[in-house]
Amino acid sequence: TTTHHAENKAPTQSHASSTPVSASSSSRPSSSASSSSSKPQQQDIDSTTATQLRLIQGHLDEAVAAASVGAFQRAAQLFQSVLVSIPTAPLPLIRLGDIYISAGRPEKAVGYLTTLTEHHGSSMEGWILLGHACSQTGNHARAAQAYKAALELASKNPSYDPNLTEQVKVFLAKALYKQGDQDTAIQVLTIVLQANEECPQALLEYGIALEDRGKLLEALRIYLKVLITRGDNRTVREYLAALVQRPGVLAMLEKELLASSSTSSSAQVVAPALAFLATFIKDFGAIQQSRHLYTLALEMRPDSVSYCLNLVHVHELFLDYKSAMGVIVSFLKRNPSTSVGPYITCDQVYRTLYPDSSPPPQPSMHTSSYTLSEEDLDLLAIIFTLCKILYLQGSNISELTQLMGLIEPTRKGRELHLTTIRNEHAYYCCVSQLLECTTPPLTPPSQTQEGGTNTPSTKDKDEGKVKGKGKGTQKGSGPAGDPDALEDLSSQAARLGLRDGSLYVVGDSHCLAAAWRPLHMHGTQHVLTPRLVTGLKIWHLRKESTFFPKANFECAMDTLPDGASVVFLFGEIDCREGFLLAVEKCKYDTLEEAMSRTIAIYEEVLQALVARKNLRIFVHPVPPVLNETRHIVKAFNAMLRKSIEAIPSLRWLDFFDAMLTPDGMLLRDEYKLDG
Repeated sequence: TTTHHAENKAPTQSHASSTPVSASSSSRPSSSASSSSSKPQQQDIDSTTATQLRLIQGHLDEAVAAASVGAFQRAAQLFQSVLVSIPTAPLPLIRLGDIYISAGRPEKAVGYLTTLTEHHGSSMEGWILLGHACSQTGNHARAAQAYKAALELASKNPSYDPNLTEQVKVFLAKALYKQGDQDTAIQVLTIVLQANEECPQALLEYGIALEDRGKLLEALRIYLKVLITRGDNRTVREYLAALVQRPGVLAMLEKELLASSSTSSSAQVVAPALAFLATFIKDFGAIQQSRHLYTLALEMRPDSVSYCLNLVHVHELFLDYKSAMGVIVSFLKRNPSTSVGPYITCDQVYRTLYPDSSPPPQPSMHTSSYTLSEEDLDLLAIIFTLCKILYLQGSNISELTQLMGLIEPTRKGRELHLTTIRNEHAYYCCVSQLLECTTPPLTPPSQTQEGGTNTPSTKDKDEGKVKGKGKGTQKGSGPAGDPDALEDLSSQAARLGLRDGSLYVVGDSHCLAAAWRPLHMHGTQHVLTPRLVTGLKIWHLRKESTFFPKANFECAMDTLPDGASVVFLFGEIDCREGFLLAVEKCKYDTLEEAMSRTIAIYEEVLQALVARKNLRIFVHPVPPVLNETRHIVKAFNAMLRKSIEAIPSLRWLDFFDAMLTPDGMLLRDEYKLDG
């Protein structure tokens, strides 16, 4: 059972919620409704024939099995079929209530659980779930009544688990607090804590009350205390992430952590704590604070490959590739002998980026027999990410191709797609394949004067800047140029004879294929300029979401000049994994309903951007890249096109059919990047 205000949010912020409450509960009340037996109650079946009973029992057994493997839509259908014959059967009622609470559809859950408690009033689990459902609907008064009914049952039956009774008291306190009876709620929490001062649920709710009263340091200390004992508790992570975004709290957090360790061991103790906090507060959108904590952790442990990799990724969320390059270059310089197994060293990578430091290393032949450690993989991920950043900056590709030549002997023959660095590896492979297709035509101009050298100053190297030789984009210019120049593409456009400058392409990984290529449109040549937002589902853009891809998207929007022309390329991840899973989890009854809700979110976000930044927005069809989900993509694009074409401020790019073979079944061969 959940113990927090924001019940049943899925950790990955997917369309579907997580495993239903009672299915994941470690404390189960001993009641008729929650019995492990799936047999119908005798009073419900007196008028039912033996044949019907066998059919009903078969449906119950199949439904329980389906729910146990996450097939909740099928389970719900089977449970509902049983209720047609036995409308008050307790097991289907309680399981349907449970499923729809987890799916975020509490109104449906309330109906089933009301019937359950009316006919099976001794079900403690039924009353608890009814309280959860009412709380989700905002009816906190009724939720409090349900929790009180559960506690009354517990008081009359000593066989009930006392830990469960303790949890229900916290649920009651939470309902009372939201109802407005905060004094009584705090009294209930105090009673619980007097009996068990380590109760994490009660501590968390008490911390929330302190935060509401402006006692931020006290709330922070309580959240940290709960985090120590329940580090995997999603709710405390969510509240802590929100708290550290309030003015002054991040400084409080630093002080608390530094005060908890001695000076001699602070780096060994505090740095891992900073990195741990930075990781999960990032997941809840506190990306600025995460960047700060990772910076501190890396300063304490400048040899940590993991901290370096994670800090680089956080800089990427801001599209701050200059800072990301600076972190990588600084790490390479400080740790020259750190290597990917017995293969690539940091010094080799550094000399490939800065060939004037010494002759660039030649790639050597390796075998895949050596098993790479986690640290080896993380360093390889840093190098992969370096390649991606260079490509996103539209850099001269000479150093990029040399760097890839250094990497390839180590990479080949390894199943890196099955490791923790599969995402970094996927981006590397994408960039490598794109370079085989064509060369990006746009390279940021060098910031050096005529006759300059290719040797960067110490300051330039530390900041990740590489100066070019001569002017323009002559061979030998560094991989990044001056990253500051990347934000002002109008001057580059003028140099290349592009009157209107950039046409921005904002999207998930699919936007890389278009990056830095010229596009002739209405007699004008544009440059397709990428704004990468990794892993974003349209679903993440809903108002209540705090998942970090949404923060990444907002940072990308901040980099767009007012009045810019922008292509939006999102939805492929929703089609690939979001919609089907959401329907399977009973978030929606049909695929069409899931699509319609997602399109409404997309429309709202895009229209708000038009109003705020006066953008000229083009909506790209979802690419039909996968055979397995192409039917979903086609249905989604049909709905999306109809919706976008009805909005005057948005423009649909009407070429989806041209991406498919004449029969509409397959992606055309010329659009296949990786086969």
